[in-house]
Amino acid sequence: MLDNLKEVIGYVSSYEDEFVQLVSNGYRCTSNEQRIGKTEKTAVGNTIKNKKELGNLFQRIYEDNISGKLSD
Repeated sequence: MLDNLKEVIGYVSSYEDEFVQLVSNGYRCTSNEQRIGKTEKTAVGNTIKNKKELGNLFQRIYEDNISGKLSD
């Protein structure tokens, strides 16, 4: 583990600009992934909401059909 740490420190010392860019890009990806995750979560929530609304509509149509409010 100490050897790995020394290797990373050596890399950072030799290629500081590249290392900073890699780390910066990594953080951008992370925030992009979080944004995408929120978008997907919203889409799933909307899909569930739509499914419930459709279920309610089918239930009302069924009840109206049974009660004679709708003709076959």
